Amino acid sequence: AEYVDDLVRVVGDFRTPPFVAGHSLGAAVAVRAACKVPMAGLIHWAGVFTFAQSNRALVAAARATKVIDRVIPPGQG
Repeated sequence: AEYVDDLVRVVGDFRTPPFVAGHSLGAAVAVRAACKVPMAGLIHWAGVFTFAQSNRALVAAARATKVIDRVIPPGQG
């Protein structure tokens, strides 16, 4: 939770919502922070699937991402 709170503070310091990108734990942190603070966009690599097992919101985000990947193939979005 500390990482999420830190990212929420940093994102909140921008005058306009920024794009946020993260990998692995950073990606999971970014997804959780996106639930608390506006972002212009979120890019995550290999984060939600690994860290979502005990968090229902992250499990839902992981499932939605899998659906989006089928609808918008990599490199086409």
